[in-house]
Amino acid sequence: MKKNSEASQSMNRLFENVPQCGAKTRSGEACKKLAMKNGRCKFHGGKSTGPKTIKGKLKAALSNYKHGFYSKAAKEERRQTAEWIKETRQSLGLNYQ
Repeated sequence: MKKNSEASQSMNRLFENVPQCGAKTRSGEACKKLAMKNGRCKFHGGKSTGPKTIKGKLKAALSNYKHGFYSKAAKEERRQTAEWIKETRQSLGLNYQ
């Protein structure tokens, strides 16, 4: 038993001067993980400052590209199709809804 307590004491001394994250956790206590250069742990490191290179900025811009069912082009195509169907029904005398 004495060896275990000595080992734990030496480990405590080893990590005594290492900075801790300190971010407020969901339990309300301070985070006790080891801090990185920015003073927070890998879980509480803060938001990204965004891409810095041209390639990274282009990739970010393309990742927000709108496509699919709710894109402007798709909405416009559906509107035109609905208008065409309405006109066709009127010309054929099919005025039901």
